[in-house]
Amino acid sequence: MQLFSADALRYPILLLLGESYSGKTEFAKSLFSNPLELKVGGLSQFPDGLRDFKRGVHDAIVLDDLRDLRFLTENQDKIQGKYDGLIEFATTAGGACKYELYLFKVPIVATANFSTKNLALLDSHDWLRRSSNC
Repeated sequence: MQLFSADALRYPILLLLGESYSGKTEFAKSLFSNPLELKVGGLSQFPDGLRDFKRGVHDAIVLDDLRDLRFLTENQDKIQGKYDGLIEFATTAGGACKYELYLFKVPIVATANFSTKNLALLDSHDWLRRSSNC
């Protein structure tokens, strides 16, 4: 939490990796007063429950039970949150309808099991392999 009290252009994600039923999600939620928990599972996009996120109400986002670490790499731009604007999560072809959020300085915790696909990305992906990011 100290990282989020200081000004920075980007903030790291906390990835809790462990055995199934080892308490990762409960631990993640215990770090905050009112986190929004999103069940990701095998999804490649953010769950619709993200629409429930309210700045000032929720103090973090917990991305629970990632089944593939590609979710993190494919959504890196959203997870890192831009300091100078909203992040687009969905839009229609003409742009008439869109869904955006401001996630700058919102702590994000992800949970994954040892059986999660693409764990090798923790060692090979430019963003995930850096301890200052993950």
